[in-house]
Amino acid sequence: IWKDYYEVIKNPISMAHIRQIMNASAAKTYSSLEQFRDDWHLMFQNACTYNQDDSQIYEDAIELRAVFDSKLADMAQEYGYSLDTSLLTVYE
Repeated sequence: IWKDYYEVIKNPISMAHIRQIMNASAAKTYSSLEQFRDDWHLMFQNACTYNQDDSQIYEDAIELRAVFDSKLADMAQEYGYSLDTSLLTVYE
């Protein structure tokens, strides 16, 4: 269905890949919340890049990023982690 996906998206990533990194050995897993956040942002950005602005997938990616960013900021604060929030899209 998406034969040109890998031509358009140069750095593909999926939730399965993110989970694989999270479950990897300590040497291969995320070393910071920013790395974790960046992979999720890449996934959402890929969805927006590949799909048209008026598509459901594009709109869902925008909404999911906002929810992800908000939850990540809340959890970082709750558990005392330092997180650069300048790249987050947080809605009250």
